[in-house]
Amino acid sequence: MNNQPPMISHQTDDVEIGLLDLIQTLWKKRWIVVGIMIACIAVAIFYLNIATYKYTAELKVTPSQLSGAGSSNAGGLAGLASLAGVHLSKDSTATPFELFMEGLKSGLAAESLVHDRDIMKVAFQAEWSESKGGFVERKSLPGNIIRAVKRGLGLPVYPWKEPNAIRLQNYIQENVKITESPKSPVVTISFSHKDPVFAKKFLTVLHESLDNQLREKALIRSTKYISYLTNQLQKVTVAEHRAALADALSEQEKFRMTASSGLAYAADPFGTVTVSLNPTSPRPAIVIILSVILGLVLGSLIALAASWMRKEIALP
Repeated sequence: MNNQPPMISHQTDDVEIGLLDLIQTLWKKRWIVVGIMIACIAVAIFYLNIATYKYTAELKVTPSQLSGAGSSNAGGLAGLASLAGVHLSKDSTATPFELFMEGLKSGLAAESLVHDRDIMKVAFQAEWSESKGGFVERKSLPGNIIRAVKRGLGLPVYPWKEPNAIRLQNYIQENVKITESPKSPVVTISFSHKDPVFAKKFLTVLHESLDNQLREKALIRSTKYISYLTNQLQKVTVAEHRAALADALSEQEKFRMTASSGLAYAADPFGTVTVSLNPTSPRPAIVIILSVILGLVLGSLIALAASWMRKEIALP
């Protein structure tokens, strides 16, 4: 019979011996580890001194009460369409709040802000020229080198384009974060920037412009519905059809009246935009801790590699 316990004991002893050798090797090369750690900490301190500190603005929004009014209109039109033998489901229509959230991710938000010069010249500050009063291409030596390397590798090099809706959409997607919770109807929209005043303004204008754009689209649609229903009432003689038309017309008129108010149409702000008192990125404590960990790991690897190479060179 095989005696298994002694084998396990030998393996345990080997592991312990290996760990002791590793610790002894690192202790002998401790100055390498310490030196690498100090170098990493110095790089982290240098980074913290040149880094751009950003403040975070947050806006919490909930579905507006007008969102329910907008979705109820689909119910009236669905009832009208059923008289003509057409089935329209209420659930098939997206609510204004859903359109608002989708608009933040798509080009709809960019289209509502692209004509705001104050927003555009801060968002693309590196390309804005006060003397020329417009955007100009900024050429630099690193940029020229990168383009030359791309051409040499056969990679496409695209010409510079003035900031437009597409570029603003990419800017929004990269900098605006949306935090949703399945347990709460409150959605948090956040935006970070080095200027806390601009961060608050950008988030405020983003919400108001997108909400107003959705409101205008809904009002245009409702006005066309009202015009159509009014014309149909003058032509239809069947009592049942006239009653359905009158109900749908009443709902559309109520919706147009409420949507024309100064209240939020799609997303109702849950309070005002708040801005962090202190910068949220980078965080010095986290950067220093990560630099220590990186220095310890990197220093240990270099120390082990140096010890291994020394043994290899010493071999006959």
